[in-house]
Amino acid sequence: ENREKLHQAINNMSSVKFSYNNNFINYLENEGGFLLDSLNNQELTDSEKYQNYMLLKVAKIYNNNPIYIPLQADWRGRIYTKSFFSNYQGGDFALSLLELYEGHQLTDEGLRYLKIYGANLFNENNTSRASYDDRIKWVDNNMEQIVNMDKNFLIKAENKFTFAAFCLIMRELKTNPTTSVKLPVFLDATCSGIQHLATLIKDEELASEVNLTRYNNNDKPSDIYRKLLDPINEEIRLIFSYSSNF
Repeated sequence: ENREKLHQAINNMSSVKFSYNNNFINYLENEGGFLLDSLNNQELTDSEKYQNYMLLKVAKIYNNNPIYIPLQADWRGRIYTKSFFSNYQGGDFALSLLELYEGHQLTDEGLRYLKIYGANLFNENNTSRASYDDRIKWVDNNMEQIVNMDKNFLIKAENKFTFAAFCLIMRELKTNPTTSVKLPVFLDATCSGIQHLATLIKDEELASEVNLTRYNNNDKPSDIYRKLLDPINEEIRLIFSYSSNF
């Protein structure tokens, strides 16, 4: 029964239509060429350079045609994309070239999550760990640089390509608020293994440490990794201290 549900989930996710973000590709080949230069200036292997070259080639060949990204699961139930070049689990460059084939006009809530995603992508001073309200405020405070797609600003982003794709959408929304948005928005889980464990044993205190309990938009998300860092390091120190006495 569980295996059938997993297969159904994989089939449903594999049926999502994607396409290549032609507006962003045109941007990269014109005013956004500095981003491609920054990619080529990195210390990449010949294989990585060729892969990026082929990725852009494939994206241009498929143009406006819909594509599907097949998925598979491992023995743990983790789901991975099978596509080598175009997938949303690849690097920053690969993800930036993808968009949903069918877009929608944003609701107020949709715009909020788009802004949260944009702040996560830039991640200035670890903004992705700030409250939702603070992340939205960061985008609003930097809106002029975002819609102008300022080169000196974009190059500082932690995820330069996906952030630039986000900025391109924000620029279009400023011109036309009813623009159909196709940009995929990803919001990550917090230590998903512990989230599942907290749910199974119904441990509310543990659930709060991995952001499963209700919290306000001005609350900072919990970070169980950071909370465990000091006690784990202390235990390691004690073990080495104990073993050095023998």
